[in-house]
Amino acid sequence: TLTQAQVLTYGVHESADIRITKCELDEMARASVSAATPWGDVSWAMSVPGAHMALNAAAAIAVSGVCGVGIDSAAAALEQSFVSPMRMQVITTDDGMTIINDAYNANPASMRAALDTLVGMKASRHVVIAGQMAELADSSAEHNAIVEYARSKKIEFIACETENYGIPSLSAEDAVKHVRSGGTDVAVLVKGSRVAALERVVQLLTS
Repeated sequence: TLTQAQVLTYGVHESADIRITKCELDEMARASVSAATPWGDVSWAMSVPGAHMALNAAAAIAVSGVCGVGIDSAAAALEQSFVSPMRMQVITTDDGMTIINDAYNANPASMRAALDTLVGMKASRHVVIAGQMAELADSSAEHNAIVEYARSKKIEFIACETENYGIPSLSAEDAVKHVRSGGTDVAVLVKGSRVAALERVVQLLTS
């Protein structure tokens, strides 16, 4: 035993104390979630996109239950919760383009989760404009693996102002031109580490 403290687990495995029993995504990749908990069954709808957000919410349900907050009240609060700016922030432009502004930070795990969310959105094209992922032990291999992961999901990959991905890089302006040249029925993920400052791309896409 590593701790004398009470341990609660959460997830999709049948042994989890807070067990997600349903996770269905709508056209904007927002999850409708049901879970079985020690305090009863509960359901809620996420206001932010991504199946991985359902796991974060299950953790919040666990904390709420331990602290004595009713799970129905916790679920209602989750439905009203929003993420900080530039963290999976969804923007719909006047001409119908969907943008996921996740420009605050990036690492291989969060990049894969964001790509999974992107491909779950209803659009004729799915595009990622990716800046560098900073502070990686094996930078070249990990960047290349993200390109392959995106392509395996039929996501168009644009490297923005970085050669780390091993493919030709575009400026912010040219990346936006490339996206817009294919029409507006498109979902675009903008993601990179803080040093990439890709909020500039979001500003160009929405201007």
